[in-house]
Amino acid sequence: FGAGVFAWRRVGPALAAAHGMRVVALDRPGFGLSGRPDRGSFPESASPYSVTVQARLVEELCAALGITRAVFAGHADGCLVAMQAAVAGMPKSPGVLDGVRVRTAGLVLLSANASLDAAVPAPVRLLLNTSLGMSMLRPLLRSEIGEVANRRAWHDRSKLTRGVLLLYKRPLCIQGWDRALLEAARTRLGLTQRDISATLAALATVPVLMV
Repeated sequence: FGAGVFAWRRVGPALAAAHGMRVVALDRPGFGLSGRPDRGSFPESASPYSVTVQARLVEELCAALGITRAVFAGHADGCLVAMQAAVAGMPKSPGVLDGVRVRTAGLVLLSANASLDAAVPAPVRLLLNTSLGMSMLRPLLRSEIGEVANRRAWHDRSKLTRGVLLLYKRPLCIQGWDRALLEAARTRLGLTQRDISATLAALATVPVLMV
């Protein structure tokens, strides 16, 4: 949850150079340095933290940038968003692209997690639902616990410099980051494994790379 576009700062340019393509990364609502809208400032049916709305934001960004064909990529919880965006970019029937603004050329899923716990693990959700849990979680994630989690996630820890650690801590300084974490968890409660299976079935003809 503390990641952002900075996590792609070396991958993006390398992909662009190797394949001659344009690479665009975004901080979706609640992640990176994007805003954290408060509950009540948006309709419950259109939460900016939901997978459906975030996939629509990806589509709208591509359209605004003049991108008409894209390979969508996502990491962990972002895989759900990438999958939804890819489905939106597929023809509704063979050869018919009516209503499709950004055509799907492929899909890349990194550390895909279909358990719906990728954004907010169950133990964290429990803490977020109580005032005591919230007061405990804030300092824990901002201190050594967050740093230990980052160090364990890196294959080559020599590359995890103090400067890189600060990049990962920065999103936890955004006002409302903890409430946004809870909202992201709430939106995932509306998803089921059946929903994910249906999305995967819809992507049966799309070239997919899973890492």
